[in-house]
Order: sequence, then structure tokens, then C-alpha cells
Amino acid sequence: MDSIHISGIELQCIVGIRPAERRRRQRIRLSIELEVDLARAGVSERIANTVDYSVVTDEIAQLLRFREYRLVETATEEVSAMLLGVHPTVERVSVTLEKPEALRGRAAWGGVSISRARRPARLADEAYGACELLLETAEAALFLHHVDPGHSLGERAPLASRKLGWLVSGHLGASPAVAHHDPRELDRILEAKNQGSERAVVFVCALSRQD
Repeated sequence: MDSIHISGIELQCIVGIRPAERRRRQRIRLSIELEVDLARAGVSERIANTVDYSVVTDEIAQLLRFREYRLVETATEEVSAMLLGVHPTVERVSVTLEKPEALRGRAAWGGVSISRARRPARLADEAYGACELLLETAEAALFLHHVDPGHSLGERAPLASRKLGWLVSGHLGASPAVAHHDPRELDRILEAKNQGSERAVVFVCALSRQD
């Protein structure tokens, strides 16, 4: 299988169980491998036939900065589930997350690596279309909402008060339409109707527990 690699993504976020780690953002580093068939992109030269690694990098950063993880294991599970959900051509995701400050003076870094493969989607019918649960952890749930033409995500029960999300594909709203992959558009996403002829897909990470 072909693969796309993104190496050494660096950002600051909350991750750890010790009191100091709960109060202060620390530097982490990620490397990602996406297994995907790149043959069409190789001959078409169209970005639509591959996975845009700039978009992937931004999505990972948005999720990690929104969440406040206790374990790197949870962070890698959520990143993997999100990427498999919002990029349907990806068959497998491998994630390595390093904490350079975790073992200061004793080792270069501590961290984990995981690999997760695509599983069959399970959709539950909703008034607006369908809901797909990607992953549920102790503190959050990750969903894909499939919004039918003429409907809006606001037709469902209210989402959690703290949430992150963006439009993955399709069309919502008009004048102007909701921008894709932009979490700043989430308030508009919840009320905007699907103006297209196909389902619109929205990713949402909703917190289920707040400390």
C-alpha cells in the first residue's frame, strides 16, 4: 500500500497526569503515516485524488489544542479515529507521539506509537440524516454527522457545551457558504442547511467530562 508521511509535527498542548502538566502546555512532536492508494493522484496531478497533508496537519493541531489529555495513549487514539473518519480514502493510520520533556535528563523523549485500520462504518438514523460514532473515550466522543440535503445539524438534540468541529465535505449554508475544515465556522455549521444535492459531512469532538 502507498503511504503519505508527515514527520515531526510540533505544537504545545496539555497532556499528562502530573499537576504541573495539567496547568502548563508542553511541547509534543508527532509523526503520521497514512496508507492510501496514490495511483490516481500520480497520473491526474489533482489534489482531490490524494490526501492534503497541510490539511491533515492543521486538523491534528486543532484537535490536540482543543483537548486536555491525561494520557498520550488517548491522544493517539483520538487522532487516529479523527483521521480515519474525515479522510475516507485512508485505509490505515500510524501515529507516533513524543513528549520531549517527559524524561528530561534521563532520555531524549517518551511516547507511544499506534497503528489503526479502517473499520466498517456504523450509522444511526437521525432527523437530519445519520450519525456515525468514530470513538468514545473517558472524556470525549468523536462523531461524523451526515446531513441530508435540505436539513441542518441543528435538528438534532443539543451538542455538548464544549465542542470542536468542522465541515468535512458537501455544502452547508449560502451567502457565503460554510468553509471546509475551519473550526471557527462551527456555530454556523449547527444552523446552516445543506444546500447541495448530496449529504454534507461534519466532524465533531464533544467533551463528555469536564474537570
